[in-house]
Amino acid sequence: EGQPVGGARLRALVRGVEPGGTEEYVHPLDHASCLTDALGRFTLRASTRERELELVAKKAHLESRPIRTTLGTRDLQIELVAGGEIAGRLQVDANLPASRFYVFAEPENPGNPEDHETQPMRPDADGRFLIRGLKPGVYRVFVRDDQGWNEVASVGGVLVASGERTRDVRLDPIDLTGRMRTVKLSILEVDGTPYVGEVYALLTRRDPAGDRTEYIQVRQGSASVLYELEPPSVSITAPGRLGVFIERLDSDRSVTLEEAPKLTFVLAPPAQVPAPPVFLTVEIRPTGKQEGMITWLANSAEFNPAGVAQVDGIYSGRVRVVVTVSYRTEERWMATEVPSEEQQFLDIAPRADQRVDVRVDPEALARAIQSISAQ
Repeated sequence: EGQPVGGARLRALVRGVEPGGTEEYVHPLDHASCLTDALGRFTLRASTRERELELVAKKAHLESRPIRTTLGTRDLQIELVAGGEIAGRLQVDANLPASRFYVFAEPENPGNPEDHETQPMRPDADGRFLIRGLKPGVYRVFVRDDQGWNEVASVGGVLVASGERTRDVRLDPIDLTGRMRTVKLSILEVDGTPYVGEVYALLTRRDPAGDRTEYIQVRQGSASVLYELEPPSVSITAPGRLGVFIERLDSDRSVTLEEAPKLTFVLAPPAQVPAPPVFLTVEIRPTGKQEGMITWLANSAEFNPAGVAQVDGIYSGRVRVVVTVSYRTEERWMATEVPSEEQQFLDIAPRADQRVDVRVDPEALARAIQSISAQ
């Protein structure tokens, strides 16, 4: 419109091709940035070996196209134009708030390093969204959930023109009905009140390409779990409490976190604790359905010089007791399980502290130490 724009941010970019390469790159030039004054004037200083630069300017929804220029140029005029917009609507099931999702737009053919996906846009209560300040071009619009940042929908080839609002029929609506489910997970104390302590709730989505695990946020003993199609498994653990594993979370569930017992392991003679840099560790591993449980809590401890180690019994039911030996220095870290002719198991119950003798074959331990020390 010919009006000066004050407070616009200018940046210098360098375009070129890496030596021996064919693909063109565009890099921002460090410390080459400035703001225009009230009359739109600017002086940009840059330290570079390159004579030719590109300048881009932006303020709010106004943005320039890249301008090629050289160092020493004077009286350069840069035009800012209004960015384009993309409008659309998410359609979700009645019991699922649209606010559980974010909408993004990214250029399908980015031209410079600043052409990246937009900031997340949360739809309103009716599922409507409006993405502003887009450069002219072709975009991919995609939707992620707010739990594990999983992409659940995508529409490509969305055309955006300068100063115009794009209304693509494929975006109104983006239909998610029948695809997503939400269930309530309640975590309780033994007396039935909400558990308000620190909780680690980890959801595992089954996928032929590899299972995916994500963190579930729990507030005041409650969580709303979102998933697509196949119900996930959920591992729930908390410091000092027995963990709970839900193999298939397909409906609202309540779980109780009971107090975990203290497990004291004593190395039975004639085995002896090795001296550093060799360390001996006892570990409890879940069995049966509990094998799918994932936890950030420690399920192992090193034997002290007296041959004693203590672990919280974070798994309920039967666990396998495993002894590992490790060789640890600043340069190396090697570990291996100490073989045993007879596996040792332990049954864990709430608040039932146990003292357990751990049997290790001294010859098997010596061979394991020799193996990791020689690697």
